[in-house]
Amino acid sequence: MSTTLVRRLTQVAVAVAVVGFSVTAWADGPKGQAATGAVALRFDAKTCTANERAAVTEAFGVARERAAEALQVARNSPNDPRLVRWFGQGQGRRVVEVLQAVVRQLDTPDFTIGCASSAYCVQRQPMAYTSHATRLVGFCAGFFRAALTGEDSRFGTVIHELSHLAAHTQDHAYGRTNARALASAKTANRAADNADTYEYFVETLRE
Repeated sequence: MSTTLVRRLTQVAVAVAVVGFSVTAWADGPKGQAATGAVALRFDAKTCTANERAAVTEAFGVARERAAEALQVARNSPNDPRLVRWFGQGQGRRVVEVLQAVVRQLDTPDFTIGCASSAYCVQRQPMAYTSHATRLVGFCAGFFRAALTGEDSRFGTVIHELSHLAAHTQDHAYGRTNARALASAKTANRAADNADTYEYFVETLRE
């Protein structure tokens, strides 16, 4: 298995794997907007330390800003070379749909965030994973070791996982090279449905 595959294996139905956790036992954070204007996130009180909460909150803040920029490009410039580079031709409608869903999810985070110590993190060692069944986004040790910005970043990982949660994207290809390859004419529709492609598009938008 390649290191790229190891770094993030997204599981969309990991309720069984995440043993020892009960949704009813997870603490809800304050609802709505915090005093700073940031959206309040709901953390699993049993697994997320104060430092982990701070790292996730910081990543979500950058993700909200960068996803909004990406959506503006996709809406206003469907032939922008940065868009075509990652998604190929003719995929603008789906790209806008996914990015809109991600931005809405970032603005209304109606899910729980788990940190590092879940069984799935320990066994599979991904950067993060998503469970639709339990409305859980889990961030593992690799996420907390990653840089905030740049390639395979913390904020980019947030984009990746929320594209799964909000728009049901898939994992057709992992890694920058494989994601770029999907943008060919024969597989552009898969690029527009690939979570890593959205991550890399948003991460590289300012390059």
